[in-house]
Amino acid sequence: MPKLFSLAALLSVAVFLAAPVASGDLNYDLKTMMEWFTGEFDNHQQYVDQIEAEIPPEQPHEWIHSIFHPVELPVFGDHVFYVEQYIEGDPTNIYRNRIYSFSINEEVEAIQLTIFSFKDHEAVIGAHLDETKLEGLTMDDVRSLPGCEVFWKRQADNFIGWMPDGACRVTSRRSGKVIIIDDDLVLTKNEIWIGDRAEDEDGNYVFGNKLGIPHKLQRSHDFACWGVFTPEGSKEWEGGTVVRGLTLHDQGGWADIVTNDPEPRHYRLELEQRVYAGEHRVEVLKIGIYEKGNDESLAYSWAEPDSKNIGMNLRWFQGGCTKK
Repeated sequence: MPKLFSLAALLSVAVFLAAPVASGDLNYDLKTMMEWFTGEFDNHQQYVDQIEAEIPPEQPHEWIHSIFHPVELPVFGDHVFYVEQYIEGDPTNIYRNRIYSFSINEEVEAIQLTIFSFKDHEAVIGAHLDETKLEGLTMDDVRSLPGCEVFWKRQADNFIGWMPDGACRVTSRRSGKVIIIDDDLVLTKNEIWIGDRAEDEDGNYVFGNKLGIPHKLQRSHDFACWGVFTPEGSKEWEGGTVVRGLTLHDQGGWADIVTNDPEPRHYRLELEQRVYAGEHRVEVLKIGIYEKGNDESLAYSWAEPDSKNIGMNLRWFQGGCTKK
């Protein structure tokens, strides 16, 4: 197994790797991994931390959200996921969607992840919400790249994933050059760390964090949210704007709201798990209301991080969220 990330990253994941390697049964490990892998993950905390720390432009991580949705597609195997990933907290800003198939590789003595890309990726966008988009999908509708498999082994309360060094080689459609892709990962019950990176055959940087620090995604949870605004200039709720049926995840999920005033007002409701590390480490679930386009909130409130309900009442706005 290759070294995990860079030296700096190794130090940062020491807490994950402190325990001895567990020599468990691969079938049991696969079952556990499928349970942990299922869900949605987001690195909003890492993204916000680096902005507040004024990280130099060459070092920051993108804000990414990963959806790992199990599906029944026997042609691809017994443990199959539809994967969709977007950036900047915008579910419409999708940068990747894939089929992931997990199986046991007896020769490597590890869990193998085979990745399939779609020949028509736009046709299946949103398949985690509408699985009929995957009906009739066959091997003729996808591509796979030999050598780009990811292997996973259980290590105490973590799964460590890696690509064999130099095995994943892809010809870039844009430059025509051969790109060598590497990926190191850590999966726990509530986090996944992704350290994908690439360079060309001459060793020139193509993508990935230049310091070798992984994207650190935390499991997200969906909340059902609502909001009510008084009419502009009024303190009475009657005739105001009522918005229901919003779904926000708790890793920076947001929704834009436009009031029904003669001159509409534009707001953004946001929900996030935050860790404030000052004199004391404080973890909270935070709800905030913003004027759209302004990063400074008009108001916010917070609760314990595992709270199932959170809300606020500002007299001109009230709203809340309940964990699904």
